[in-house]
Amino acid sequence: MIGIAIDVTHYVGMHALIVPGSLSWDASLIVFSLVIGVAMSAAAMMVFHLKTGLGAIVAAGSLLTLAICGLHFAAMGAVTVVPDPTLAFQGYGINRSYMALSVAGVTFVVHLLPLRLQLSKERTFVVSPCCESKIRSLNQPYTTFRLGCRCSMASSA
Repeated sequence: MIGIAIDVTHYVGMHALIVPGSLSWDASLIVFSLVIGVAMSAAAMMVFHLKTGLGAIVAAGSLLTLAICGLHFAAMGAVTVVPDPTLAFQGYGINRSYMALSVAGVTFVVHLLPLRLQLSKERTFVVSPCCESKIRSLNQPYTTFRLGCRCSMASSA
């Protein structure tokens, strides 16, 4: 699924490209780029789930980077811009200031999300006796299950 998401993102972005001409596509390179993106991202996810520790993170991150770069370069080879002198430059699709602020805002949120997740990990859960036996029988962290019991959350600090 990650590979397909990367592919769709790339091709939607290319479709939004404003050029004084038309775009023509090589179908075989499009399929090749899709195969690269899906296969390499699937390999990244498999490596991440089969290995543990820093090695898993480095290997999976490297494979995912190769998936994105491989897809991008193959997909860029698939497009040909055919100039059309009758078309004038139509300007930018969005004001550059708005675009910069949008990108900065999304980047800020993406960078804050891991911090928020880390802060939420530092909470402890007070579990009622009726839930504790169910949770222990599952042998999983408290945070991954909703058992229908009332559990209250308290800060560890």
